Amino acid sequence: MLFFAVYDGHGGTEGSEYARQHLHSNIISHPDLNSDPETAIREGFFATEEGFRRDKCVPNRAIHGVGTTAVVALILSNTPNGESILYVAHVGDSEAILCKKGKPIELTTPHNLKNPKERKRIEEVGGVIWNDRLAHPVWNPKFINIGVTRAIGDRYFKDTEYTEGKASGLIAEPEINKVLLTIDDKFILLASDGFWDVVDKQTAIDYILQETNKDKETNMICKELTDMALRKRSLDDTTVLLIKLKH
Repeated sequence: MLFFAVYDGHGGTEGSEYARQHLHSNIISHPDLNSDPETAIREGFFATEEGFRRDKCVPNRAIHGVGTTAVVALILSNTPNGESILYVAHVGDSEAILCKKGKPIELTTPHNLKNPKERKRIEEVGGVIWNDRLAHPVWNPKFINIGVTRAIGDRYFKDTEYTEGKASGLIAEPEINKVLLTIDDKFILLASDGFWDVVDKQTAIDYILQETNKDKETNMICKELTDMALRKRSLDDTTVLLIKLKH
């Protein structure tokens, strides 16, 4: 089993740091990981959400506003048929792609209000939309809004104490994608929205293949991808994680 993740905090680092410390263990220690990986992943996200509320938000009200996106990749190779199966789960707008025969296969769809399914979900629960952002259900949306529709943390959008019982629509339930890996799959790329905002997926694929053919180290390729985003004037935090696949 292999586990990889990218976290992108907003409003501070407490949410991303807590998820970094706890999400992987909440998933891989789940008793149903091998028999029902999707349930283990989903409940691992929920356990991390509840743990952050219990351990950080309740004793320290100052960080109620700190949350994080997350995109994780879990590879299981101990299947009955000896296959390797990739599970990708995410909340928020960090994304993952798989390189198959030199082309990007999108494994995630950003959780924001440009996503029609997410917009519909928010509207159905009565959430407030302001300038394509998720607004607080009670407070002035001009000042209190968020760019994602799913995240770990951000309790002031979720707790009745702050929402007066009104649903904002912000949730920590991940979407999960399951993929059977084959010899045509070369690598997985996880990155925060600061990267994808300015680098298109085929460009990223082409660059990685080019540099991999030069036997360049993975960490150096990640650094150069980050530098590419900075040159393209990314205005957001940028995190990149490259996972090369060996069959």
